[in-house]
Amino acid sequence: LGARPVRLAVDDEEAGAGSRCVGAPIFDQSGNVAAAISVSGPITRIDRGKLLQISKSVREGAQLISRNLGYAMELSRIATVSS
Repeated sequence: LGARPVRLAVDDEEAGAGSRCVGAPIFDQSGNVAAAISVSGPITRIDRGKLLQISKSVREGAQLISRNLGYAMELSRIATVSS
């Protein structure tokens, strides 16, 4: 198996001075991006020390919603590799 894609985006004051955002895609049962989830806030509240934990929470939330929509990346990867 190859390296898993990061599937996480970080906006570090690019959209606006003093703001930071972390987002992740939500996949449907076909593996298409159906939506996204993100957390935004001022850099004083989403400092670099909290960025790792917030990123992890956003990614886990996106994975949970994706699974609830029928997305099963791990199973499709195993089937492809085994074939």
